[in-house]
Amino acid sequence: MKPIRHALIAAALLASCTFACAQTADSTSREKPKIGRMPSFKGGDINTFAHWISERLQYPESMANKGTRGRVIIKFIIEKDGSLTFHEIMESPDTVLSRAVVLLALQAPRWKPALLENGDPARCFIVLPVNFVLPDKRNSNRSSRFDKEFQIPSSGRAY
Repeated sequence: MKPIRHALIAAALLASCTFACAQTADSTSREKPKIGRMPSFKGGDINTFAHWISERLQYPESMANKGTRGRVIIKFIIEKDGSLTFHEIMESPDTVLSRAVVLLALQAPRWKPALLENGDPARCFIVLPVNFVLPDKRNSNRSSRFDKEFQIPSSGRAY
């Protein structure tokens, strides 16, 4: 059986990621420092990271076979050096699904960290929701038949 790929990770992943920067004030100042630049991932934003995850995440076969589905929400910290640190699982239908998301996210390339207005790096939280959805059996058979019948010619152009 081929692994179930990113097509089954729902599009909500791209739309619902959020940042929350941890701003620490000086002990002498009552004002919180302001974020001058949000963190970035591979030249993009949080949606670029969500896309990176969705392209690489595989539905664990044991969970697909059991019919396990649902939403995994995980919180990470983007450190001052751009590395990602696991913080907590906020919601998950099964530890196998949440583990798949955590392990993949920790393999991601470094981020450019958030910067305060004064240029100092800042830590940020990232909340990553991932929906695991099983394919409809009727549609999956139909699409595989379509792929076999209408392959793109070797020239790379479709007719």
